[in-house]
Amino acid sequence: MFRFSKTADGASSRPLERILVGEGKKVNIGGLVKLAAGGIENVSAVTDRVYGICVSLEAADGSPLDVALPELFNGTYVKGVSFTQAGSNPKPVNAVILPVLPNDVVVADADDDLGTTTGSDVVGSKLDVSTGDTRFLKESTVASATQFQIVGIKGERKVAVKLLLTGLTA
Repeated sequence: MFRFSKTADGASSRPLERILVGEGKKVNIGGLVKLAAGGIENVSAVTDRVYGICVSLEAADGSPLDVALPELFNGTYVKGVSFTQAGSNPKPVNAVILPVLPNDVVVADADDDLGTTTGSDVVGSKLDVSTGDTRFLKESTVASATQFQIVGIKGERKVAVKLLLTGLTA
């Protein structure tokens, strides 16, 4: 899972945004998202430009999906984990997004492979989103478009990283 740490200019927060989950698209709570046609969806490739972190999900009336009436959304909700919007006749569901700008620092969980390549788990190493689960980072294998760089180690499989490849501009 991703947790915001600080903005590039040192602030500890940024205003949240509410963006519709795209038709037929999945969003993980605590995962990275990107802008897509019709709304927001999980980052799905290591070259995707990151828009932000999904911090929660809301039905059209503003109620959290955890407590929303079933008739207020049309899709598959795994409580506290993810939501997949219906592919046809969707009812609006908003992903509550914390936008992330270049050089912002976030604390993230890394997958089990972190450190399997010598030196891949030290400050300065490059990481990308795990396309299997967008709530985790993995060792980068893409030289031309890396998403994150380690700026600190926070514990076993927890790293502080700054965003390099973003869908936003400062």
